[in-house]
Amino acid sequence: RRRMLIGASALAASGAVAVFIPARPASARIFETGKGETRLIPLEDGSTVTLNTASRIAVTIDNERRTAQLLEGEALFKVAAGGKVPFTVEADDTSVRATQATFAVCRLEQSPVRVEVCEGNVEIERATFLAGGKRVLRANTQAFMEADGGVVERAVAPQALERELAWQEGMLSFEDTPLSEAAEEVARYSDRKILIADRGVGSETVTGLFAANNPEGFARAVALGLNLKVRSAPGGIALAR
Repeated sequence: RRRMLIGASALAASGAVAVFIPARPASARIFETGKGETRLIPLEDGSTVTLNTASRIAVTIDNERRTAQLLEGEALFKVAAGGKVPFTVEADDTSVRATQATFAVCRLEQSPVRVEVCEGNVEIERATFLAGGKRVLRANTQAFMEADGGVVERAVAPQALERELAWQEGMLSFEDTPLSEAAEEVARYSDRKILIADRGVGSETVTGLFAANNPEGFARAVALGLNLKVRSAPGGIALAR
């Protein structure tokens, strides 16, 4: 006990570090997917959730709540109308609320929470907003929750949103995407990584539609299109000049 008290005093003296850990209702049901897996989940209120690879949510649907905590990963929500309360998705310090809408929320390590609205409107609240402060996002909008507490949003064409959400069909769509970024995205779906040692090769851009869980096929197609060499390597597949 003495050690615990000393440790707590030292932490207080060195400055407080706040960690946002939302409480999970005891009645919440957990749904998850493995790497390379997607899953469609129908909910009791008529809404649906589609989980992307390596994702996990806790859902509570009852007379007083319609909530989903996105614990990790990415999910597409199609919120059905008619509920007594809005449907709320919580991701880190961000709450996304809708009465009838289709939107995706992405929560990945080392990346800001991302919200993409396909249909309808959603309200966003953050712990950093002033009391009662909200932001409304309309259809064809993409927003990023910045580390300083702000929200950066931009208009996105419907076709671009379709490409962003191609993972529902087990596909990944890239358009003039740096190869290094595309390789990181492919790595979310498979344990076999695309290894790029040359920065110049990593800056080459990729455009096309690829199977999400086929890193070998992705590497071969990219090598053919960019005139690269592809070979097996420890831990993955190497691309080089």
